Amino acid sequence: MKMEGRQIVCKSLIREGCDTIFGIPGGAILPLYQALPEFPELRHILTRHEQGASHAADAYARVTGKAGVAFATSGPGATNLVTGIATAQMDSVPMVVITGQVSDKVLGSDAFQEVDITGITLPITKHNFLVMDPTEISRVIKEAFHIATTGRPGPVLVDITRNAFLEECEYQENEEIDLPGYSEEPVFEVSSLINQASNLINISKKPVILAGHGISISGAYKELLDLAEKAQIPVITTLLGISCFPEDHILWAGWPGMHGLAHSSLAIDESDLIIALGMRFDDRITGDVKQFAVKAKKIHVEIDPSEINKNITVLHSRSIAENVQVSKNDNLDNLYSGSLNVTNGKVTDQVTIKGKSLVSSAELTAKAFSQGILGQYGGKLVAIALLLFAFSTSITWCYYGDRSTAYIFGEKGVIWYRNFYVLCFILAAVIDTTVVWNIAYVVVALVSIPNLIAMFFLRKEMKLLSDEFEVR
Repeated sequence: MKMEGRQIVCKSLIREGCDTIFGIPGGAILPLYQALPEFPELRHILTRHEQGASHAADAYARVTGKAGVAFATSGPGATNLVTGIATAQMDSVPMVVITGQVSDKVLGSDAFQEVDITGITLPITKHNFLVMDPTEISRVIKEAFHIATTGRPGPVLVDITRNAFLEECEYQENEEIDLPGYSEEPVFEVSSLINQASNLINISKKPVILAGHGISISGAYKELLDLAEKAQIPVITTLLGISCFPEDHILWAGWPGMHGLAHSSLAIDESDLIIALGMRFDDRITGDVKQFAVKAKKIHVEIDPSEINKNITVLHSRSIAENVQVSKNDNLDNLYSGSLNVTNGKVTDQVTIKGKSLVSSAELTAKAFSQGILGQYGGKLVAIALLLFAFSTSITWCYYGDRSTAYIFGEKGVIWYRNFYVLCFILAAVIDTTVVWNIAYVVVALVSIPNLIAMFFLRKEMKLLSDEFEVR
């Protein structure tokens, strides 16, 4: 059946499951817009700016799991899409962008609103096409959706000349994909690495799972939950990985890095094994890569081979058994064999898994996170309480003088008491580490207790003599 190129675009979009389009009409793409009323299956949403169209298509893809589609005309219309396309590329979001282009007869002559949009978007798309022949439209759109939604998702741009929209040709419904060199799912040689990875987990004392956007994209929610509960490993999510693991689960440990929680970054820093799942070690998480998790070995599960060893070295000369890359499709049943009763995210049995007690495997959780007792901000609440405790003691000390301290320590003990009290804060200020701060809080509280006890026993005497004490 013969159709015009613009009709073939619409038919091809419907064939690929598209039902919503975001865009703005313009000169070079007007023929396509004139054909839209013939296809009520396609809902077009008019945005106020092409950048809004690309962002809306991005959001649509994230919410529905289908490829988002955006339209724009040539020149400024196409260049306005760039920010949204780059966002989709960086965040691995499937998107197909269709732009109009000047007719092939004037292409390359700097015609009105002519811009080399395929060249501009080459670094920020998974792939792009320039179509000048209507016979290629059906196949190219099929390939565009295939590339955008398989492997590591991303945006694909299809630039179609105005004459290709208007010319007629035979429409082929069942076009064959012809993409030499394109691999949907990279093949990893992992048959021997799975056992090595499981051995690393079994011998680790402080393992941490770092889960990213790849979990959400692949829908591996249950697999992540099963792995975390079976091995009793705390789960930290990247910002794009938020929602891939239930945040009310006892093993959830926040998100790390510059925009994350301090205790999550501490957990990574103190861990001896990081199991990175579907994430790319972004610099907002790692900071200085030379100082990132230097104590930890790494297992990296990633569909895009280019991300492995790009920012953080996973495989190095020491031993392949120490740092392993594995595929997301392999069976992980041999990780931590044993039974564990977990109900609604709560551990109900104290068991030993492969000789490793639940207490020791939860050591990092207990050390780095206080949410098991006081919630997510438990550590901060304790610190604030200790500071208030010490501050109130200081106020009393200033008012009543050294009488209460001398009652417990003697006159000479007053000097040591003062010096020790001040030294705690000096150390905490000079050496800004969590350990020293915690020691300072505890010591300040301990040295304040004798003063409070003395105040209790001398409260009557203090009241009588308070007029004689000078405020210090």
